[in-house]
Amino acid sequence: MRATIAGLLVWAWLIGVSGAQRTPAEYAADLESTDPRIRREAAYQLSRLGQDVREVVPQLIRALNDDEQQVWFGAITALTHLGAEAEPALEPLLQDLEGWQPFRRNRQGSQALYRTAVALGAIGEAAVPSLVERLGDRRWHVRAGAAMALGFAGDSARPGVPGLVVLLGDDRAEVREAATETLARMGSLAVGSLAEALEGGAAVTRRVAAADALGRMGPEGMPAVGVLRLLAMSVATEEEVRAAALRSLGRVDRDPATLLPVLMEAWRGEGETIRAAAKERLLLVRPVDRALVLALLPELEAATGADRGRVAGLIAELGPAARGAGPTLVRMLRQEDRADEGLVTALAGLGVGGVPLVLEALAGMPVNRVSEDHWTLAVLRRVDRTVVGRLEEALGHEVASVRMGALEGLAALGEDARSAAGRVPALMDDAEPAVRARAWLAAARCGVAPAAMVERLDAGLGDADLGVRRAAVAGIAELGAAAAPAVPQLVDKLGADDAALRGAAVRALGAVGPGAAVAVSPLAQSLALVPAGDRVETLVALGRIGRASASAMPEIMETLKAPEPEVRRAAIEAIGRMQEAGQPGLPQVLLGLKDGDPRVRATAVEALVAVDAAGEETVARVTESLEDEVTGVRRAAGTALVRLEQRGRPAQDRLFAMLDSAADRGLAVEALRAIHPTSVPALMRALEHGDWTVREMAADGLARLGREANEAMAALERALREDPYEEVKRASRRALRRIREGS
Repeated sequence: MRATIAGLLVWAWLIGVSGAQRTPAEYAADLESTDPRIRREAAYQLSRLGQDVREVVPQLIRALNDDEQQVWFGAITALTHLGAEAEPALEPLLQDLEGWQPFRRNRQGSQALYRTAVALGAIGEAAVPSLVERLGDRRWHVRAGAAMALGFAGDSARPGVPGLVVLLGDDRAEVREAATETLARMGSLAVGSLAEALEGGAAVTRRVAAADALGRMGPEGMPAVGVLRLLAMSVATEEEVRAAALRSLGRVDRDPATLLPVLMEAWRGEGETIRAAAKERLLLVRPVDRALVLALLPELEAATGADRGRVAGLIAELGPAARGAGPTLVRMLRQEDRADEGLVTALAGLGVGGVPLVLEALAGMPVNRVSEDHWTLAVLRRVDRTVVGRLEEALGHEVASVRMGALEGLAALGEDARSAAGRVPALMDDAEPAVRARAWLAAARCGVAPAAMVERLDAGLGDADLGVRRAAVAGIAELGAAAAPAVPQLVDKLGADDAALRGAAVRALGAVGPGAAVAVSPLAQSLALVPAGDRVETLVALGRIGRASASAMPEIMETLKAPEPEVRRAAIEAIGRMQEAGQPGLPQVLLGLKDGDPRVRATAVEALVAVDAAGEETVARVTESLEDEVTGVRRAAGTALVRLEQRGRPAQDRLFAMLDSAADRGLAVEALRAIHPTSVPALMRALEHGDWTVREMAADGLARLGREANEAMAALERALREDPYEEVKRASRRALRRIREGS
């Protein structure tokens, strides 16, 4: 109670003084308080007073040693604001730099190092000699901190340039990054030295960092552009240095007339690293239409095969900014009259800059000339949501080919084209069959209400055009379970003369799922009458209908005699989808565990657990499958044990043995976590495993056992002390607590 009252009094004091105007000296006095809350508030207020704190520098210096992170932060921020007037704090700040530790409890790791560097740099000229001296310190964090600090010292840091250039080749990446960033900040003060570092016989690491520093300067690095250009063009230069020069050249030289020839030559050349660096910079060349695209188009027209694909790929990555490439892309596609992959992707990438050109091409073509694989439709299938408005407008175009193409694009966009849902149904009555068919295919994807589609289904199924009838069924299938009211019409089409229409009806019934139970009998009857591929689709449909398909078990079991493994697999999968209703097919599922095809065996494992999870033989059979020679079957068995959870515990010995196999270790760990193993000796052995995920699993397993794992306490205490992974330590700590608590 006494502590609570004391706390309230402190807060009352803070509230009382917060509204009053207090002097820096008063706040500085509070830095000596024994209450950390008062010290934190004082440091915070001093950090906001700027130059007014010059009179309390000694107190701020003492506060640098405060155990409270927020006090230290406020003090060092206040000193930073003083700039050169904080010179009396130079030595303490240098000591702070030298004493920095990455995991110090009351500091913010790398942020603390950065804040110290900023404060030192703010002192300016007076700090430079000490900082330059520390560029050669044996401790990496001192070198990095000194390098960072010089970056905040302004022009007075010039004497540090030679030492910083040396650090560009440092063994520590943190030091190299600090030196690179500081030299880049120095701009013109460092350009000459960096250019010299590029030319000489320095180590590759130093030359790469020197090029990077020049690139970060941007146009200020132009005095070194000649050296960068020579390196970028020289095939004799080390690949890493040349790539760095290319990247930096693109930042320094903003003139496309001089930059593009170098980048294009490198991009055409050998070496993936060089081409990637050139491409990275090419994508940033501006203006795109008046510079880069004009350079790429001749390349595109002259290239063939993979080279053409590479140029087209770059145009595609430029996206709408490369709209000037549209006419050339269309002309090339028209000449070839095929859906060249690279050209199609590039044209689709232009978005609103490319779609009007595609629609214009369609406007000049009769609809019967636009095949399914025509380049115009291929482009429209790849457009993004930015073109929805253009495609919606095209739904009312006078040319049927354009309407058809617009529907194709909207169907591909799916959810992103929901704004078109109100306009699509009317096109199911279009005068052109190809448009009607596309409207059916687009309807559900664009969000047309299921009731509206089912209402029109009789008209679609009675259409004079076979393609429209097929599309109507395929469109209804897109509705999934919502198409249940259409099941009678779909069942009727199972007897259609056209195989494609029958197949569409089968897929649609499968998409409906359990709501298509009345279709089980006609689907089962068709199994003996259709070829293997159609039998697979029929079995898939029966499986998706689920439990109700148990009445078709005799016909399904007959298909297990088929020579085609894909048919046997589909039959077993169908039985598994029936879950407990599939029990009559259990003998066939068990036979499937011995099938010659590994995909059938894997499916049988999954089906066994789905149909007979509580069966006496189930765990034993799944455990046997853990011995299968094919990884996919073993993985299916592991997944099955995860589903079985604690019922799969009899498999623990085999799973522990699998921990020694790199290929099986992941699935074994996952399964062991799920089954909650009870073998304390096995878990203790796993606690010594070389893989930390195994050790963590073992500690978690011991934690679940509580007092039953008492003999593992010494091993857990050792893991808590010595394991290099925090995840294992946390799990060990949790296990020890539960064992001691007896839970």
